[in-house]
Amino acid sequence: MLQLKLKQLYKKKGVTQHQVSQDLNIRAGTLSGLANNNRISWDIEILEKLIRYFDIKDMNDLIEYVSYYDYIKQLESIPRQQIEEEFKDVFEDYYGKGKKNKEDHD
Repeated sequence: MLQLKLKQLYKKKGVTQHQVSQDLNIRAGTLSGLANNNRISWDIEILEKLIRYFDIKDMNDLIEYVSYYDYIKQLESIPRQQIEEEFKDVFEDYYGKGKKNKEDHD
């Protein structure tokens, strides 16, 4: 499984996810999903913005391969409260803030 190394890039550049979101005009929920590897697919335009922003010369600085086994072990080590908080932005982006379920969004 491929994962983005956004959290490492934020730290290396000394920026927050919120700052990157504002600088690149990318929704915070989108970046959160990418940084936490909760996205099934990646938008090429967003990846290109991130590559330019972080001045990526080697794709290994942005993307890494993690075996499925190691990925599951990573997930198992995350406290439930942290998962709920990290997914909050993703759900809000998908369903809309203040919406309780998908039917409310449609």
